[in-house]
Amino acid sequence: MPGSEACESRRNNWPAREEQTAMQIESEDRQSVLLLQSIQAELSAFPSICVSVDLRSKHVSGSDSGIWIELEKLESFIKALTSLDHARKGEALLESMSPGELWLRVYPVDSRGHIALEIKINGKHFVGHRYMDHGCHTAFLLEPTALPHVCEGLRILINQQREKAV
Repeated sequence: MPGSEACESRRNNWPAREEQTAMQIESEDRQSVLLLQSIQAELSAFPSICVSVDLRSKHVSGSDSGIWIELEKLESFIKALTSLDHARKGEALLESMSPGELWLRVYPVDSRGHIALEIKINGKHFVGHRYMDHGCHTAFLLEPTALPHVCEGLRILINQQREKAV
């Protein structure tokens, strides 16, 4: 099963940055941004894509260069975002294949239709003779009209990786 180790081991074979696909989600106040870049895909055994995640906000910053997400879960996330956009009720959740590496939650914060994105990025790094946990967790408000653009950006990430695989 692809994991962050599999993505890490292929880091030297990553495409040039201009060949990668990316999408950006900005906060309502333009003070926070989440950038997802599609690095590679596994479309046969475990249909998934590997993404790098870069988070910059007023409160925290963090990144991870190799997180695998199942395509089925990503497509379900897009459907949940579409439903949330129309109803302004419920939530959309996305989790990485390796538990705890990436967790995204999009949800309404009030009855007036304001939407928030909550994100957790966690990982491990080797220090001395052991692995240490590191991570960040934050949330920010999205533009009320941002959800269709987020869905479209995610669809483009998926489709471009599928086209590359053909």
